Amino acid sequence: DESKLASYKDNRIGYSFSGWDKPLHNITHDTTITAQYTPIEYNVVLNYDYGEFYNEAKYEATGEKTFEWIENKKVTYDDSWTVLAPNRVGYDFGGWLIKNADNTYTTIHDNGDVLKETFNIRNYPELESLFKEAAKDENHTINLYPEWVKKKYKINLIGYDSKLITNGTFEVYYNE
Repeated sequence: DESKLASYKDNRIGYSFSGWDKPLHNITHDTTITAQYTPIEYNVVLNYDYGEFYNEAKYEATGEKTFEWIENKKVTYDDSWTVLAPNRVGYDFGGWLIKNADNTYTTIHDNGDVLKETFNIRNYPELESLFKEAAKDENHTINLYPEWVKKKYKINLIGYDSKLITNGTFEVYYNE
């Protein structure tokens, strides 16, 4: 029945069904008909949350950290894509976060001092659900948020005799 074949759509994450490789009518013998797909282009939005990125190419060429705004990325499900770690005064970058349906956040990678991270679905299974949800969204948007960890500083109090005061060592967080 041609209507049965025409209504069948195979669900493939990261792709939209675009049809069949052969016509579904006038079939006169056993045949194989293969589904065809078009990759969905996703818009990865980097939410800086007061951070900024520096231009890695300029840094490698000059040793100077030139800060700039990085454009959102257009990626497909099978792409590997690189995101630079942002910088924020007084904070360490703890990794990228994704926002869950219940408004909590999940870290998709804790990369410490790594300046860039290459993501792909095979290395980060947490992204699969994000791609599934984004496929339902008209704009196919994936939001990434930085996890900021306040820097901690050690303070030593030295007395008049140039010696450490008893109980004179403590830690404070940036801007406190």
